[in-house]
Amino acid sequence: VLLGQNVNSYHYRGLDFPGLLGELAAHFPDKRFKFITSHPYDYNDELVRTIADHKNICEYIHLPMQSGSDSMLKKMHRKYTAGRYLDKIRMTREILENPVITTDIMVGFPGETEDDYKKTMDMAETIQFDDAFMYRYSSRRFTLGSYMEAPPEDIRLKRLKHLIKLQNSIKMERTRSLIGMEAEVLIERPSRKSEHDFVGRDRGERMVVVKGKQMPGEICRVRITDISGITPIGIKED
Repeated sequence: VLLGQNVNSYHYRGLDFPGLLGELAAHFPDKRFKFITSHPYDYNDELVRTIADHKNICEYIHLPMQSGSDSMLKKMHRKYTAGRYLDKIRMTREILENPVITTDIMVGFPGETEDDYKKTMDMAETIQFDDAFMYRYSSRRFTLGSYMEAPPEDIRLKRLKHLIKLQNSIKMERTRSLIGMEAEVLIERPSRKSEHDFVGRDRGERMVVVKGKQMPGEICRVRITDISGITPIGIKED
């Protein structure tokens, strides 16, 4: 796992982040790589094409959106617009075969109106994130936001509740769409619910239960046959 507050900003002795990621993937073909977190401002097609060129790089993209409102993004000093963000999501899905895209979303930031909130909800519905970390704004001392007036707490909670409900329904629908599909699963450990099953992660970082005994560390092709809660269940392909 390549970890950074914004991994995209990596630059050392002429090597940028896509270059670093590509070199590591090529040098260690038996290892699986992933990274977190990207910032939409400098997330680009070079990085996405690097992922597409190496099967041992996870097709997992965590790209914080924060808000679907340009006025809110400007107040947050995010340095991109909702339209630019949407373009990057579309570019990612055009290049990668089956990316898993997750995000962060904040509601109730100081100055957020009902129209701003609606734009965030509309963006979430348009993009159809695989998952999201969602939270309401809370004031922190000495930040610029702490000197601004935020929506009342009950409004923030209401907006967050509606957002969570929407995203949970999207996540369930996207998870159920996996039935019948194949996945490349890295086996990690035995299942806690059955000694006959094992648990691993696919290239999109989704947890998958694989029926039957497997070997931890093994990468196997699995066909998804069912969903338990939000967890895909599959059988190993011969």
